[in-house]
Amino acid sequence: MAHRLWLARAISVVHGAVVLLFVVGWALPWRQALWAVVLGATVVQAGWWLFGNRCLLTVAEARLRGSPAGGVTLDDAHFVRDLAERVLGRRPSERWLELATYGVMWGAFAIAAARLGLRL
Repeated sequence: MAHRLWLARAISVVHGAVVLLFVVGWALPWRQALWAVVLGATVVQAGWWLFGNRCLLTVAEARLRGSPAGGVTLDDAHFVRDLAERVLGRRPSERWLELATYGVMWGAFAIAAARLGLRL
């Protein structure tokens, strides 16, 4: 069980890095960072479609943390909600979370694509 918890924590760190990529990646001076934002947003959106509006990383982390005896379930897992709750000190509404998540990701995508000179 300890290795599953360690792996779940590692996935959480990777998830945080992905969120950070969208928050600051569009502003970085390197073309590789801009491409990572553009491609990353596309991959994340595809994953949301495949996993019922859930991130693959959230699904994987919830499964690793879950247990039949009352662990974290997939319905309870929501990385961005939990992150926002820690930052804001209260639980934001689902509508706010949806707007913030899509706004940050697709805003970063649009700026990075524009900086790359892509005609999308």
